[in-house]
Amino acid sequence: MLLAQAFEGDYRTPTCAACGVKMVEREGKAVPFWGCINYPACRVRLPRAV
Repeated sequence: MLLAQAFEGDYRTPTCAACGVKMVEREGKAVPFWGCINYPACRVRLPRAV
């Protein structure tokens, strides 16, 4: 349910549940993920399918 809300509107880019802004694609050491654009103040992350 939270994941469905995160992808509301633009279904390709999730929205940060804490800030309400679109997230950006980031590359982690092991896997890619969606990260909040307001990092480091907001540390919300979502996994990204590869």
